[in-house]
Amino acid sequence: MRPSLVRAVCVLVLGAALLPSCKKKTAVIKREDMVAPKEIAGSSSGNPVLPRPGQQLQSGGAIQSVREAARRTVDLNQMANFALAYYQYQTLNGQGPSRIEDIKDSLDAKTIEAFKDGTCVGIWGLRNLSSETIVAYVSYTDSSGTRIVATGDGKARRISQQEFDAAMKSK
Repeated sequence: MRPSLVRAVCVLVLGAALLPSCKKKTAVIKREDMVAPKEIAGSSSGNPVLPRPGQQLQSGGAIQSVREAARRTVDLNQMANFALAYYQYQTLNGQGPSRIEDIKDSLDAKTIEAFKDGTCVGIWGLRNLSSETIVAYVSYTDSSGTRIVATGDGKARRISQQEFDAAMKSK
């Protein structure tokens, strides 16, 4: 036999002998070892990155900052949608809505739920709206002491607790 042929036969024989030991091993998971995702994460529902509304996180650092920024973004979007719905209702009817049901068709289910559970608070029945008029607000401040508010011009923004207190006193 030629040396190259002998070499090829040796490689094939060795390869056939080694292949069964190179098989990918699969893990066997017993049913009693499995834990439901809710048991791991607690009883919270929804997005695992977002803290619950108003939840103050204990640890500092980057993860808390990201979670708080995500919560702030959700709250700003909810307040902006509410402010726009409030503004449109006021423009069409001459005064602001008297309850959430008046503008529910313009809002998503999560925003309506936030108002019903008290996370967001609306100020109902206002007549003269301006960019300084607070029509709704998030019921808690974030770690930097700011609060998210919806204003009478159909927008949402963050303001300090002092600005919020001054605006609420003037009503």
